[in-house]
Amino acid sequence: MEGEGGLTTSTKKEAESLLLNNVTAAVTDATSEVMQINGRYNSLVIAQVIQMDIFQFNKLNPNFDKIIAEKSYYELRLPSDKKLLFLANKPKILEQSIYLLLASASK
Repeated sequence: MEGEGGLTTSTKKEAESLLLNNVTAAVTDATSEVMQINGRYNSLVIAQVIQMDIFQFNKLNPNFDKIIAEKSYYELRLPSDKKLLFLANKPKILEQSIYLLLASASK
């Protein structure tokens, strides 16, 4: 073992957790809000409907699609103005996300 136990000496799960916490701390500020969502949402659909750049969405919500597929819930982080758009369009976003999921499963 070298150094002070960096990412190279961590398990995969520990490394992912550490990276997730560091990214979340770096990008979460006073202008973003967190809310728990349940369901099979898709990051691309959310970003498109709330008119948010997908790269910015992914910075605030790393591994969103993977985590929500495994747990079916997620602590979603959005800028305050985008949170209101999400809440106003929540049924539409979920419907389009499920449609996309079903379309990709039938291929």
